[in-house]
Amino acid sequence: MAAAPLVISSPANPRVKGLLALRRRRIREADRRTLVEGYEELRLALEAGVVPRTLYFCPALMGREAGQDDVVARVSALGGEVVELTR
Repeated sequence: MAAAPLVISSPANPRVKGLLALRRRRIREADRRTLVEGYEELRLALEAGVVPRTLYFCPALMGREAGQDDVVARVSALGGEVVELTR
């Protein structure tokens, strides 16, 4: 049985601030990380064999196209951390 995802509701949370910092190239290069935004981009990354460290998602903002809910399960199955964000 999979554990329930961590839920973050505060924009002042240090993890959210760190995530937002990844928008700057200098930070991404220093951390050796990248930021993948959007369902289609994430789907393409998963198909290319990328294993995300962490998936941040907001259920209220996810589209209802076929398969979008599945990315959460796919990332979790690959061992990635799943973090739910509130709107």
